[in-house]
Amino acid sequence: MKIRSLKYSRFVIKISIIIIGIIFSFLLFAGILAFKLTNPYHVSIYNYESYLNKKIIDKVKKKYSYHVFTEINEFTKAINTEKTVAGVGSDHQIAQLILENKIKKINFNKLFNTQNKEEIYSFYSPIVRQHLDKFDNWIIEKIKEINPNNEELRGKNNRLLKPYLIYDKNKNIIGPEIDGKEGCDFYWQYIIPYFIQDKIIAYNINTFYRPHLKNVENIHFENTNWDTILKTLINQHNYKGVYWTNSFLDNAMIGQFFATETNKKNYLNNNVLENITLQNYKEIFDYFADFVLDSTNNSIKQNNFNKLVTNGLELVNQIIEPAGTKADIAIMYNGDTLDAYYPKDNFDKLDKTQIDFVRPKNNYLLLDGWIISKSMSDDESDTLLEFLNETVFKGFGYRASELEKLYNEYNNFEFLPAIANFDAVNYTPAYYEINEFLKKHYFFDDNGLLDTKAIEIFDIENQHNIIYQIFQPINLKLRTDIIDYYYQKTKS
Repeated sequence: MKIRSLKYSRFVIKISIIIIGIIFSFLLFAGILAFKLTNPYHVSIYNYESYLNKKIIDKVKKKYSYHVFTEINEFTKAINTEKTVAGVGSDHQIAQLILENKIKKINFNKLFNTQNKEEIYSFYSPIVRQHLDKFDNWIIEKIKEINPNNEELRGKNNRLLKPYLIYDKNKNIIGPEIDGKEGCDFYWQYIIPYFIQDKIIAYNINTFYRPHLKNVENIHFENTNWDTILKTLINQHNYKGVYWTNSFLDNAMIGQFFATETNKKNYLNNNVLENITLQNYKEIFDYFADFVLDSTNNSIKQNNFNKLVTNGLELVNQIIEPAGTKADIAIMYNGDTLDAYYPKDNFDKLDKTQIDFVRPKNNYLLLDGWIISKSMSDDESDTLLEFLNETVFKGFGYRASELEKLYNEYNNFEFLPAIANFDAVNYTPAYYEINEFLKKHYFFDDNGLLDTKAIEIFDIENQHNIIYQIFQPINLKLRTDIIDYYYQKTKS
């Protein structure tokens, strides 16, 4: 009897465990289902660091999964693996993604009620229009390399295997064919321009917190070559710590500029910078290392004097922080320079500007813009564009007179997303009318007068003596080799 009773008890226990397991599984499934119904899956949008007003970020998060990246490769990887549907990319990255047919054309009807290039370009700053067209030239030259016979090769489901060029009857190039659909595919069709930046050398002028600085009120540059600027500050005025943007593309171009300006090797032909290749990238980074040593009297590996910094906000804080052990000089983008120009936003005890600045003659432009993944359907991308147009882009297509009217009504800089984003980020918008409005209404000094210094930092458009280059798109093989060698040259 005891044996039978024991067996019966074990049977009951087993049945009970099974029933409990079934009930638990059902409740778990029901819970997951309820969560998904109340919290539907949100596709991902990627944004670079703090490129949006915080209130706008909150609105985006309600409809989309919002991710922030610090390295552009993170966003590229997310596009390639279809983990994101859209986001803010950089011009050179976008050109490579277009060439690889990874992103789709923008339906500009959702933004500007037109698909006409001239009408769309009328909203952009002239320098942005020129910048966009330069990437068309790069794409055309790249297609000549990868498809020298200009063959139209198609695979399964009529998919285009290689991009090719379309010519007119006189054998002039009309444009590239990339997406396999009828019509040429131009760079401007894939990007919604956002912010544009150039490079500035900023230097601290507060001798109270940096007493080692000498004669700062009489700083004069014989010319605006890279080497001359740094040597003037360091050798004549006792500047010490130099902080650099830690970007191999930035510093490769600086190496090329140095070699050209000091007649070591000419990388500029008709004011266009020679491309970085597998054959020349090592010598270019050697020139960058030589430049740092020649101009600062210290190696790039000597972190107590030269420091590579990835984060723009760190550059801002280091160049203005009220301490004698921080950066005296920072090689930074103009938007970060503008942020540093208004020090009270970062350090309450600093009322007056702490910096002055100079733009090197040989310079480069970086255009950031919104793009959409090829993985989205037309309906999905239209829905996304309608949402972004209302929450992020609104104001891009406004004229300065319309902006002034709204500003006078609201009396703050959050009356439109496009203006609120500038106020949060301080980078130069890609839009002519917005910039004209900002130059008239945003930059005032303590006496209520227009601050011409701040406007000079902000205004890329009117830098007539500056020669601007584009960032070169880099394929995976070259990027891998460059990163390895760059690490060798810069890390101690």
